[in-house]
Amino acid sequence: MSSLTFVLPIVIVAVVVLVGFAIRRGQRSIHAALSSGDEPFTMVAVSQAFDPDYAILWDTQFPALHLVEQAGRHGLPLKCLLMWYADSTLRYPELYDGSSFGGWLEYLQREGLVKRKGRHIIITSEGQEFLHYRIATKAAIAA
Repeated sequence: MSSLTFVLPIVIVAVVVLVGFAIRRGQRSIHAALSSGDEPFTMVAVSQAFDPDYAILWDTQFPALHLVEQAGRHGLPLKCLLMWYADSTLRYPELYDGSSFGGWLEYLQREGLVKRKGRHIIITSEGQEFLHYRIATKAAIAA
C-alpha cells in the first residue's frame, strides 16, 4: 500500500505533463497552418457559385461549410477544420495546389461565409443562407 501512495502521484504528474505537451503541440500545428506563407487560396467568388458553369467548383467547399454549421453556435475547433482541409487537399490536389490552410480559411472569411471566434470557426448567416440555397438548388436539379 505504501509503494502505491508513492507511485500514484508520480504517475498523475507524468500524465498531466504529457497532456500539456500534447495540447501545446496541437496549438503550434494550428498556428503554423494559419501562418503559412503560401499563395492565398483563390477560387470563384460566391456570386459566381450561382452560375452553373462555376457552381461545381463550390461543391468541394460545401462539406466544410456543412461541418462548421453542424458545430452550432460555439463553432468548430480550428483543429477539426484543419484535419478536414488536409483530407480535402488529398482528394482534390489540383484545387488546393499552392495554397495553405490559412489562405483557404481567409478566403472563406473574405467571402463572408465563416468567421473566426477564438480557436473556433463559426458559419455566418450569409454562409448558412448560401449553404441552404445550394443544397436546395442541387436537390431541384437532381429531381
